[in-house]
Amino acid sequence: MTINHQDGWIFKKEVGITHIIATFSLIISGFIFGFSMDKRIDINATKTDHLEQSFKEFRNEMRGELKAINVKLDRLLERRSGQR
Repeated sequence: MTINHQDGWIFKKEVGITHIIATFSLIISGFIFGFSMDKRIDINATKTDHLEQSFKEFRNEMRGELKAINVKLDRLLERRSGQR
């Protein structure tokens, strides 16, 4: 059934096979995109956790190094003040 309007538009009440294929393809593509995004999000979360752990280890190591430097500076200052 075709409906003609005054401005020349034609609306048909039928669905072609190309519309079905295009809609099905869009739905499948959406699912594939969603699942791939989920995988990427999981990978990024794992990398972020690893980076956080590495940063904590680095920070603790630097604190230890700074404490050692502080102890050495204290000893040096004590020696210098003892010499005067």
